[in-house]
Amino acid sequence: MIQLRGRTTACTAVGARRPRTRSSVRSPSANARLIADSPCAGCDCAQWPQLSSADGHILMKAADLPKDEFSVLRSMLSLNNKSPVPLSVGHLRRLQEQYLISQLQSFSCVVSEVSLQRLRVILSCHFIPSARSFLSKRGCRDSLAQFPNVVFVPLDKNSKAWAIVCKSLYQSKVRSHFGGENNPFYAIVSESERSLKQKIEHDYTRLELQQVKPLRREWSLGHAYLLPKNKDVQKCRPLVSFFKFCSKPLGKLVSRALGVMVKSVSRKWRTMDAFSTTVAIDRVRALKNSEEWQDAFRANAVSFVKFDIKNQFTSLDKAAVTDALRAFLLFFHRQFGHCVSVTKRRDERKRDTVGKRSTTTHFVLSLQSVYDYCLFEMNNTFFRVGQSFVQQLQGLPMGGFVSDKLAVIWAMFREKRSCFRWNPLNRLSLSVRFRDDILIMIRQLVPAHDVETMRQALEIAYGGGIELELEEISYERSVFLDVVVSCGEHGIVVGHHNRNVDLSVGFPTLPLSVQRFPDFNVGYPKSIYVGTMVGALKRVSHLCNNQFSLLLAVRQFFLEWLLKLY
Repeated sequence: MIQLRGRTTACTAVGARRPRTRSSVRSPSANARLIADSPCAGCDCAQWPQLSSADGHILMKAADLPKDEFSVLRSMLSLNNKSPVPLSVGHLRRLQEQYLISQLQSFSCVVSEVSLQRLRVILSCHFIPSARSFLSKRGCRDSLAQFPNVVFVPLDKNSKAWAIVCKSLYQSKVRSHFGGENNPFYAIVSESERSLKQKIEHDYTRLELQQVKPLRREWSLGHAYLLPKNKDVQKCRPLVSFFKFCSKPLGKLVSRALGVMVKSVSRKWRTMDAFSTTVAIDRVRALKNSEEWQDAFRANAVSFVKFDIKNQFTSLDKAAVTDALRAFLLFFHRQFGHCVSVTKRRDERKRDTVGKRSTTTHFVLSLQSVYDYCLFEMNNTFFRVGQSFVQQLQGLPMGGFVSDKLAVIWAMFREKRSCFRWNPLNRLSLSVRFRDDILIMIRQLVPAHDVETMRQALEIAYGGGIELELEEISYERSVFLDVVVSCGEHGIVVGHHNRNVDLSVGFPTLPLSVQRFPDFNVGYPKSIYVGTMVGALKRVSHLCNNQFSLLLAVRQFFLEWLLKLY
């Protein structure tokens, strides 16, 4: 049985600084990786019936807390910025009266009068903070003392939002996921930490990686924890922190080298892979240049199909990944050479390139070193769960430095071998995959049973026990990454997808489901806010392909910034 333990962290005030540690608003929250030292004293969720949602236990998002009773806790978990400098309540009220409302009037040309009135009501009801929103160190402690058996966990794919979970429920989820005698994915290791570390260091030296980049002198095994998913907090995603792992210096370099190699090979192989979100969106936007596709969009004769590769990291076969990596490196050697150069300065990583560069400014990695390190990371999948040590038996290391790149290489290799034989409508379709998300657009209306046949064929093409899930079939519009693709009178319409927009009112509302921009009351320099706004506007101007979708996206951005008192 897995034994859980951890350290009890002292609660600090919002904005207070700890010596020798990072100052963050996350400090009042408990550390989900290190659960309490002593076993949970018991579940006291019964005294909070308004919070209990999972079989009588507390399991919910912090944004869903009742506003009246838990306003203090909501405010503590709502600030998503580091080193906050809270302003006075009176100052915020003056800002709202003098600046915010005046700015709303200036946007009356792009905001209807009805939307303007609704936004005023929302601001007056929900935004003005109370005096309890800004707490001292003692205030934070007193607020968290109400929940002695509750753990605060960051949400998956929304790291600036929190979930509130009963400690006993969280511990049982950890035990059931990583423990068990017949668990096919994990096995409890009886060896001591010292012997495991010696084994890992010996394997690193045996592969002659010590000559490429020395090991860290002080290091520790990774901690495993579970993150509730943003869409459904009942489901969790396992993750292992490799932040203090011994091979971190070399792992980051190899990851950057693999990124350069994937970018180069993707131009040679015929696959669905898009090595960045920009490339994926550009492929969709390029359909505007095809008259055949434009005619199909005008006639509303386009099918949007979305697939998702489920549990890719834990389901992949290591032997299949190794074969794909070997074939990938052999092809790269024939086309581009035997080494990759990555810059020593991380801020110059755009200069990472294939071939050999000066060792004064670059680290030169041979393909053999890249291959050896990938094997080293796949073979040493040991991590800590409380007081126990666990080894991952299948799949790629969760949270590893090169796991995401290896998953992309495996998918590219499988897609190259299949040559799109799984898609009988290949000549009429556009297929794009970014990591584990797949979008297929077809220039005709395809029935559901044909889509299911396509899904089964693609699942067989991937092989290795991979499960491919059908997420959506649509004949009007589809959301892919940060864009919304739809049919219009003049052809394809590509717009920005803002997840904070309430579809019932057409503009962002409080509380924001996704925290993407820093709050105004953090006290950052003005240049940070201006740079944030300029970067967001540049991004959305590149995504949208017509004036209407661009104006809509800009309006939504401005309303979201006004909610943050920009």
